[in-house]
Amino acid sequence: MASLKLLTDSLLLEWKQNRTIPETVKHLLDYPLDVSKFNITIRNADLQDFYSFDLYRLIQYVFSFCKQDVTTEAHALMQYTVQTAKADVFFQCLLDQFVQDAESDYLTYITAQMDAFVFNIGRLHSLFDCWCAVSPKQNISAIVPSLEQRARSIGTLATLFANVSRGRLHSKLLDRNCFTIAVLSAFETAVPDNETYFQLCGLTLGQLALNGCSSESAAYILSCAERSLALQSTTDATSFLWSTAVCYIKDSCLEMCLQPILFSSRHPRLVGLLLSKVPNSVKPLKIASILRLFRCLIFMRYFPRGQILRNMFGSLAEVSIHQCSESQATEMIHKVNEELGLPTLRLWADITAIQCTSVEQRVYISQALASWFTDFCNPVVTVLGIKVSQSVMLPDILSGISNHLSSPRIEIRTIGMAVGEFLVRMLDLSAELKVTECLKFAYEETDHVKQIKSFFTEVTPYSAEVKDAHAVADNGCVALSCTGEDLADTPTLYTDSDDDPNLDEPSLEPLPQRPGITKAVASVLSSNAKPRYLRECLHGMLSTKPEDNHMRVTCFGAAADLIYSHPQSAKELAIELARVFVHVEPPACPDESRLLTCRHEALVALGVVAPKECARYLTNEFCQPSCSLAQRQNIIAAVADIACHLSSSQLVGQPNKFVTSLSSIKKDTVIPLSTSSTLARKTRRLCSKATDKPQTVNAFSTVAGDFFFPLLRSIPQLFSNSKSGTFAHQDASLLGSLIATLATLYACSRSSPCQSRMASELIELTPLLYRHSEPAVRRAVLIAMGTVISTTPSSLLNADPQLFLGRALALDSTSRDYSDSPDFSIFSWLKRATADEDSECQLLARVGLSAFVERVEDLTFT
Repeated sequence: MASLKLLTDSLLLEWKQNRTIPETVKHLLDYPLDVSKFNITIRNADLQDFYSFDLYRLIQYVFSFCKQDVTTEAHALMQYTVQTAKADVFFQCLLDQFVQDAESDYLTYITAQMDAFVFNIGRLHSLFDCWCAVSPKQNISAIVPSLEQRARSIGTLATLFANVSRGRLHSKLLDRNCFTIAVLSAFETAVPDNETYFQLCGLTLGQLALNGCSSESAAYILSCAERSLALQSTTDATSFLWSTAVCYIKDSCLEMCLQPILFSSRHPRLVGLLLSKVPNSVKPLKIASILRLFRCLIFMRYFPRGQILRNMFGSLAEVSIHQCSESQATEMIHKVNEELGLPTLRLWADITAIQCTSVEQRVYISQALASWFTDFCNPVVTVLGIKVSQSVMLPDILSGISNHLSSPRIEIRTIGMAVGEFLVRMLDLSAELKVTECLKFAYEETDHVKQIKSFFTEVTPYSAEVKDAHAVADNGCVALSCTGEDLADTPTLYTDSDDDPNLDEPSLEPLPQRPGITKAVASVLSSNAKPRYLRECLHGMLSTKPEDNHMRVTCFGAAADLIYSHPQSAKELAIELARVFVHVEPPACPDESRLLTCRHEALVALGVVAPKECARYLTNEFCQPSCSLAQRQNIIAAVADIACHLSSSQLVGQPNKFVTSLSSIKKDTVIPLSTSSTLARKTRRLCSKATDKPQTVNAFSTVAGDFFFPLLRSIPQLFSNSKSGTFAHQDASLLGSLIATLATLYACSRSSPCQSRMASELIELTPLLYRHSEPAVRRAVLIAMGTVISTTPSSLLNADPQLFLGRALALDSTSRDYSDSPDFSIFSWLKRATADEDSECQLLARVGLSAFVERVEDLTFT
């Protein structure tokens, strides 16, 4: 080891003194190192230490040399380093060069080297091989954190470049399609021979999805699946790389990875090939995670295109039939029926869901129910003979048909008729009842019914020769246009003078359209027939009849003005109105975004008029587990706006009447001579035209604690949910928004008697939340701390100097790197936070540290 280290040190010293490149440098940059080119004895331990320490210093000086001497020789050495140096060491050094502050010319040069490295499949494959190299004595589970960090460095490469370049540079890294293909194709250049390689592949796939490349990854994986099926004569998928890699995707990335694949796949067999290894997997991803995701896509999401449902149930049927043993297939089919199929049937039949959800949602649920029967139950019964008991399904089917037929909306009744006929036909009750048709309704086939009926037929068998749907549609359009031209050339039998075309007549051109909003939008949201009373408005918003849709839109648009006009009535109806604004979806409208804005403004108006009642209801609903993510986001957005409105409320005193009368006189008004001469002879001490500045009263100070502390108590549960689980990324986003909202509430709570306690709670909670792995949460934490530092009144600090000066923040031993000691000050915490791996966190920490130093200096001098 000493010999190689001494050789490297001597070469670097000679290089720095003579400014010429020694010949031995290229021999040291070669990987693997050719020992025969050196006259020294090199052991395996020497090589390991060289690759761990000395090679990084050598490559770093290559960058430094090229930065100082932009010559042909230096550029040739850089190209040699890019192509031959050990990939993981070179990549780490390249990343370190990016994060350093450098001139634009040097950043352009570094960007070119990054493109040359990343978009070289051989070099990326070498990088992955170096990362996956595991010694026989090393436990595979021990390297999982390092693999996650390395996968994150690849997935966030484009984001890192965008943050550094700030729009000044151009690179193929910003082309998501090219970047995704380059990364994923590097995994397929060789047959993997260890488990670590599959693990890195799955983790990288998840990181690409989290960084906005999910659609591109889905397109590439589906093309690989089609190519794999074209080369295989059976359903065996042992040679398909991605079926094993999917087993290592983390639950927090699963929806972002699989949802675009389910949406884009043209046949369920492609998805079934991708999930073929999941039932037999002992890896982190189990079939329970897949079913949990599919359950979320059915019950909590909405997709206008129903192909995603067919791919879900069809892929589960493919896996159950072809990839599972007999016992595994029985268990998996039971799980699918119990966790997906039967709950979908119960939701379809539920009277509350029928009354409260939109027609589009009912169509989506009906499509899911039909897909369960057509794409899963029928193939499973045909091949394996396993079916669901009719006695279990029949009560829900009959009650669902009855509940649909009792709905006042004609669309819902029609859906119940069409789906009811299909379900009864699937149960095959005709033999028992000795009739040919068990159930038959007379109804009109609307567009909604046609969308559902397309799910009553089975998917065509997979064929590699099937063209893309868009291409088929385009060809059909061309064929129809050609047929129309042929028919137009055919002479008619009966014509008169009016039918003959006039060749002198010019062709008609469409009139120009005037810009503006759609007439339907203007007529719906700006209707004159608005409700005059709050109770009338409330009843209108709760109406479920389809003919009342126009009235519902009008009531939602007029709710905010009515609340401000009738504050006493708003206080009496506060709970009912708040429940409508939180839980009731707005009706269908051409301008949906404007209608959502009206609903938000109405909820804010209700909070301004009745803050105590709204605080109690909104904070309680936010903590309920049944509250969805979108509803929680709407609640905290409304709470923040309520606080801002209440904190800026003004209590205007009576201004000087003499000043008001003078300021109200128009310029064109002629003052009588007697009056003007009288005013001219007197000293006009009170003739300023500026009105008295009204006094402002913070109305939020009395209710700040009612909003702040209940929301604060919900943080521990959100914090634990956002660290692990299928929807951890969504909970992390909600946690960041909640922390920022708490900072807003504190900033608006000036002169509040509980402001000191609020500051104390935020300061104590801030470093604990900063341990979160998501950068967005850490940014929100730093923003909250900066808000406390900058907005805390001086009077509060003078009364309690220990709030800043003597504050000891205790953390346990499992905290992040900056908690070396059990107690440390805010200054120490902010100083160590400036070394965060996220650049925005570093900037926020530096700003907070500067503000903290200024406040402490002011406090010390006073």
